[in-house]
Amino acid sequence: MAERKVTVLAKGELKLGEVANEWDFVESEANFSALFKGDYNPYLYASFFLYHWGLYIYSTGECLSSARFMIQASTYAGYWKGARERDEWLQAQEVAKKTKIDSGKKVGEGRAAYSSLLAVWCD
Repeated sequence: MAERKVTVLAKGELKLGEVANEWDFVESEANFSALFKGDYNPYLYASFFLYHWGLYIYSTGECLSSARFMIQASTYAGYWKGARERDEWLQAQEVAKKTKIDSGKKVGEGRAAYSSLLAVWCD
């Protein structure tokens, strides 16, 4: 999809209602989604779009400008990857916390059973 959008932009075949400077729109949408919605997937789309846009710019001979887009693409891919790893880490922390609580409950139940057994035996 990102590659198709770049091709459409490059050929100047924008349809009515499409944003002329989509690279700016893609970045702002990704940032908005991440900050206010907690959705980091637009970072991945922004990364693909900027990468393909950088390839197109490179084909026109503007090496320095294309490098800028490639760096931005890499940055957004890093944001997406970091957000995914953070979510996985938080889930692992939650599982570890639940496991610790469950094992504490089992130890408590075992001690209670042992105490009641001793109370019956000592009587």
